[in-house]
Amino acid sequence: MTAYPRGVPDRTDADLDELVDLDGHEQDDARQDGGPAPGGRLPRWARSRWVLPAAVSAVVLLLGVAGLQQARASAASEVADLQRMASVQLGTASLFSSGAPGAGEPGADGHVEQRVQVGVRNTGDEDLTVTPVATTVAHARVVPGAGGLSLRAGTGGGMTFVLDVDCDAVPPPTNGYSGGAVPPVATDVLRLSVTTGSGDGGGDGGGGSGAAERDYLLPDGQWGGLAQELAWTCSPDAGGPPVSATAQEDAAGHLVLDLYNRTDDPVEVRLQSPPVLGASADPALPLDVPAGTTTVVLSLAPDCPGVSGLDSGGRDPYALDTNVAVQAEDGSWNTLVDTTAAVAWVARQVALGCG
Repeated sequence: MTAYPRGVPDRTDADLDELVDLDGHEQDDARQDGGPAPGGRLPRWARSRWVLPAAVSAVVLLLGVAGLQQARASAASEVADLQRMASVQLGTASLFSSGAPGAGEPGADGHVEQRVQVGVRNTGDEDLTVTPVATTVAHARVVPGAGGLSLRAGTGGGMTFVLDVDCDAVPPPTNGYSGGAVPPVATDVLRLSVTTGSGDGGGDGGGGSGAAERDYLLPDGQWGGLAQELAWTCSPDAGGPPVSATAQEDAAGHLVLDLYNRTDDPVEVRLQSPPVLGASADPALPLDVPAGTTTVVLSLAPDCPGVSGLDSGGRDPYALDTNVAVQAEDGSWNTLVDTTAAVAWVARQVALGCG
């Protein structure tokens, strides 16, 4: 019996076909599941060596763009702040008191509270509120609680605050400078808090935002600036003559003077008046005014022909001035009543008495 060989399929090819088919099924399953199948290979683009550098570059670029935008916003905010702060302009500082006897004098601790007013102008385009914070003047500090000054754009006003001055530590004031001397340059600085927006009434500085602090140079209205003015405040002669006067005219046409001697010793006060006015005082002058307050009443009994003769001669109306005076250290006499007010009183009484 003859045997014929049976054809046997090539298992290697068959197995390969089955493997290929299985790979295809796995890839299909991976596509349906949204991820690579176990043992599957990454796409060609994912296996590229440029993928990681490109991803890093993209992240750096995005971060750079965000940082640039933030830097631009920060720079714009800084410029706006600088413009806002630069729009504040200060005037000279003025010192004043209530005028009451003893006001503005150092207390037992050597300190004095001095009221100060500084002119402020807002030259910018937005409303601002400015509040005093501190000063570089030695031995003086801004008393807390000062109200802010609200300023509309393009307007100005007076900012008032109180300085606590340690008179025991303040150097004595400079009396003056020779004619050829160059006056010292004042470098007094006032620190302000500047806030965007304004309050309702300009008193408390409420309703603002974006506060920032900055130092501003105080213009020197007098030689020595604010520091020198405060030195005079603490000086024994700060208020000028040791005697001050307030004057008012009563219903009878008399000039009533309240003379206040702030020293402990009597101070002589004299009457200055041309004879033709027939001025008199009650009590009579000259008078040694004691410490405290003394009331003196001035009256006129003008010599009308004499006064008329003075007028016809074209004399200065201030030649008819009637005043009280106190002697200064150099021997001169300083009047105590405002000259304009005294001359107005004299002119009124002469007109009533002489027609």
